[in-house]
Amino acid sequence: MPASFSARVAGALCLLALLLLPPPAHAQGADWPRRFDSASGTFIVYQPQPERLDGTTVTARAAFSLRRSASAAPEFGVLWFQARVRIDRDSLTVKEDALDVVRVQLPGATDATEHDVERLVEAEAVRWDLSGSLQELRAGLAASAKERLSIENLDHTAPRVLFSTRRALLVVYDGAPQLEPIEGTSLQRVTNTPYAVVFDPAARSYFLAGAGLWYGAPDALGPWSIVAAPPPAVAAAIAPDTSAADMVPGAPPVVITATEPTELIVTDGEPLLEPLVGHELFYVSN
Repeated sequence: MPASFSARVAGALCLLALLLLPPPAHAQGADWPRRFDSASGTFIVYQPQPERLDGTTVTARAAFSLRRSASAAPEFGVLWFQARVRIDRDSLTVKEDALDVVRVQLPGATDATEHDVERLVEAEAVRWDLSGSLQELRAGLAASAKERLSIENLDHTAPRVLFSTRRALLVVYDGAPQLEPIEGTSLQRVTNTPYAVVFDPAARSYFLAGAGLWYGAPDALGPWSIVAAPPPAVAAAIAPDTSAADMVPGAPPVVITATEPTELIVTDGEPLLEPLVGHELFYVSN
């Protein structure tokens, strides 16, 4: 997967997460969002979320929209800024000034466009009253710290991508297959997969219900082959998958297993390339 594509996907996901955040505790005044017109279009800047306070400098982010004309759909982005703060501990209020936009993320925009956004927002923000309460600032910083803690251990490694030129069923385990007894039976079920994978010690075989069929294998990782019917105890413990969407004419799907994040792309036979109209590109049509 190209690095530039991964970066765009990560940026879009980051933007979506920011726009879906609940309203921040800081700057909850009735004057948010802030709207202003510019040569580039109409901006709407939403309530900022403070991220860090270092001495007298607060770092925050804010979602914004830019509508370039009355008939155009708004474009959504995120900006990060720093501002000096003056804290009045007698009145427990905070005054922010000298706002400096340090980064802008606007999907699909050029560096020059993002620089223009920085300049326009900074020029407009000179007129803004960014006063707030010290309690709100502290609450906003605490919320940001909790958010960072919740995502710091996320694994952003891209999944492995597999290709198959015939129908296939991907069974993914979260690590090595883990067995647990099925209460009231002598059977065991693999618990770290959403698929119904059952081990029968008497038959010394694993059974899988999927695509309206039953499969058997000597190991949870395969190789899997179709069986006419599982032992009665297995059939009684786990009902087979009878999803109508999976029961289509043609050869039954092969079973592919994985123990790490994996995506499967299936083509109906060898890939057939068709040109994209107006582009020097092709897409796989099957």
